Amino acid sequence: MKKRVTHSVEVLPWDSEILGLCVGRIGGPWQRENLSSLLQSARQKKIKYLLSRVEVTEWDKLQSLLARGFQIVDILTTWRLGSHKPRVRGVPGIRVRHFHPMDIPRLALISKESFVYDRFHADDSIPRRRSDNAHAKWIENSCLGKSDAVLVALQGDTPCGFISLDIDVNEQKKRIGRIVLIAVASKFRGRKVGYLLVDKALAYFQRRVDGVEVGTQLRNYVAWKIYQKSGFLLDSASVTLRKRWS
Repeated sequence: MKKRVTHSVEVLPWDSEILGLCVGRIGGPWQRENLSSLLQSARQKKIKYLLSRVEVTEWDKLQSLLARGFQIVDILTTWRLGSHKPRVRGVPGIRVRHFHPMDIPRLALISKESFVYDRFHADDSIPRRRSDNAHAKWIENSCLGKSDAVLVALQGDTPCGFISLDIDVNEQKKRIGRIVLIAVASKFRGRKVGYLLVDKALAYFQRRVDGVEVGTQLRNYVAWKIYQKSGFLLDSASVTLRKRWS
């Protein structure tokens, strides 16, 4: 007999560390009639900040969450690679290599100035310093082994951008490459460094995966442009909501 997948509330250790309070997430398939028991489970686990992500097509769930005091903090678009032809053969004065441990402090600084559309910054109940530190810690963890690869763009020996990459196996047993984080230092924007990093990422994935995906915020139009011109097609969108207890 096939095991039945059930809904649940799980504690998120990394998010809890970043926000300085117990953070949880509603996981697994759930229905509107399950929401009260899920909220009760969250309170029993002493969760103070509860997240839920629903597809934009799940209108009934979205309305139920809003009615129970959840707030929208993110709308994430997911893109899948169609066909890719490198758009950028090179950027004058810029080279790309795999990260070196000495890069981490500079990559953390680039992260702090780059990520402003994410769910941390969209939530005005989160102090700005914690929101800024979230992605700095994220890229540090990526470099220390959480990601399959981190590629760094450099001018001379100074990092000016990065892209982190994961490889997962989906339900169809296909190997899927994922662009997780990408950022370019402010004074290097507008010079095609982002395009170059995506091209290098796709070259890394070329013989390693069956497909490539990337997610970015609905309002991050610059990222949309890069992915569209790099051969990605819009696949889906989801809404992230949170409920906070004092």
